[in-house]
Amino acid sequence: MDIPLCQSEHEPQLLLNDPAAISLYHTAPEQFAGALAPNVELCDAWAEELAPLPVGLALECPPEPDAEHCERPITMHYIEQCKEVFRPLLHDDAAFYYLHGAPTFPALRAAVLALGDLCGRTVIAELHVEDDEGHLPDGTDVRAAIGVLQRIGVTTVLISAHDPESLTQALEIAAPYARLSLGVCMHADWLSQTTLYNTEVIVPDITEAFVAALHGNQVACKTLPRDHDDFICAPDGKHAHFIAPTIDISDEIECGPHLDEDLI
Repeated sequence: MDIPLCQSEHEPQLLLNDPAAISLYHTAPEQFAGALAPNVELCDAWAEELAPLPVGLALECPPEPDAEHCERPITMHYIEQCKEVFRPLLHDDAAFYYLHGAPTFPALRAAVLALGDLCGRTVIAELHVEDDEGHLPDGTDVRAAIGVLQRIGVTTVLISAHDPESLTQALEIAAPYARLSLGVCMHADWLSQTTLYNTEVIVPDITEAFVAALHGNQVACKTLPRDHDDFICAPDGKHAHFIAPTIDISDEIECGPHLDEDLI
């Protein structure tokens, strides 16, 4: 499932996640980017019913192991735990997988790596922001999280929040530095209070309300430029660091016995 990077004329599309909304897809197929089948047993039926719409499956990340009673390294143990949980839930014909419910960002990162080892499908990951400054519950900067995820194979990040202001702020903070597709999980009654920056995918709570809002141009969408050549976002896994790149040629350094001192 390939979702192109946001263009200025782009309007967000919906991820169909409600069996009762299948009829809406047939009346307005252009408003949908994909669908989430309720379970692995219905994946084939949904794919046939909604063809050519990509149909995927949601995978909930397991709880993190107890650090005091877990074998080291903990991350490797958690990756194996994710594989055990995910393996019976995979489907050969699933177009993508949607990872959600990770207790921490390191857990989500490990879950992405586990899923990558199990299959080569498109991965969508959900990030939940806790405040209006773009921090996840464990304090991770949303820009740092996206910077890591886009380097390990995630193609789309869906942002969720407790309130519309935090959702808008997280999108505005992250959009200029995202080199993947951005999406949101949101409530229909937030539409009038949320600005969707560079948003390409919406996971709705009430599909019918979002279809009507998109049809009536009632969704506030704005595009922020993604070209930040002056600064490079270099995440360390929790914080977003910004580096000003410089291109210069130093004086010639002789490769002699004191090379290490010359380099310093």
